[in-house]
Amino acid sequence: MTELLINTSISDAIDRLTILNVKTKKIVDDEKQKEIKIEKELLLNKLKPFLKDTVNYYCDILEKINMHIWELLDIAKYSNQTPEQELKYYREQEDYNERRFRVKRMIDNYLSSSIKEQKGYTNKRCCVLTHLGLGDHMYHGGMIRYLATVYDKIILVCYDSNMENLKLIFSDILNI
Repeated sequence: MTELLINTSISDAIDRLTILNVKTKKIVDDEKQKEIKIEKELLLNKLKPFLKDTVNYYCDILEKINMHIWELLDIAKYSNQTPEQELKYYREQEDYNERRFRVKRMIDNYLSSSIKEQKGYTNKRCCVLTHLGLGDHMYHGGMIRYLATVYDKIILVCYDSNMENLKLIFSDILNI
């Protein structure tokens, strides 16, 4: 048996695991499913210590993103459409690939991975202005976390007195 062992970021391994989960759902060939199962079990054994709480949350997001990328590529490649429609699906796939990178970056930050993937695309920014109380920011936490997968930098407006608490709440997200 020939295989290659390499050092990689934890998020790359987790991303690979979520892609295998998508393949389990999308590929119907029994022989391919056997190979997918072998690789999935190997990865699960290595990743088991990391797959808890917050990381499971990120795994769920990555799997949904990877499923959507798969479906967009299927539509773009196999549907009879105009070149403009096909390009639209490829561009949306690129946007989701950037979101995938941002989630992987959050995983690496959360787990203090010594290896971190880098991308060279132009950064996108947004500003979030809720009512300025701490409870309002917590209420909008899901929206803020979602935006962290769409934008590279989020400017969160808050009172100075809430700054440290918000840094703790969103400590796993470097781009706020």
